Amino acid sequence: MNWQLLGPLLVTTVVAICSWFVVHALNIKRERISKQKEQRILYLIEAYRRLESCAHRGDELDSSKLESAVADIQLFGTSRQVELVQTFTTKIAADGSASMDDLLQDLRQDLRIELKLEPVAAKTVHVRFREGKIKKSQQNF
Repeated sequence: MNWQLLGPLLVTTVVAICSWFVVHALNIKRERISKQKEQRILYLIEAYRRLESCAHRGDELDSSKLESAVADIQLFGTSRQVELVQTFTTKIAADGSASMDDLLQDLRQDLRIELKLEPVAAKTVHVRFREGKIKKSQQNF
């Protein structure tokens, strides 16, 4: 047996197999992180849409949408968003109404950063239809 040839061949094979395992483990970790980020973004986009649809509705509030959005933000939101949603829910429970404008603004800014979109400082405009008329509500963000 030619030991001079077998030794380097075994070392090369072991290094190649170990490298494959390391690369595979790193790919799995990267894919998991990417999937988690994607899921978080999707849930927060839906939460934003549900909150926005509830904003400035008066008595026409869909409480199930609001409850679902609050739950999603508490699960997937940043610590600042969780703080804002808890402040909102505490105020609405105490007073019967509360502004969600700060929460919507923070969600919008965070989602635009996550999606690598340019920042937008423009006012958010809510369009609401009431009794056949369009009512436009602007909020400064």
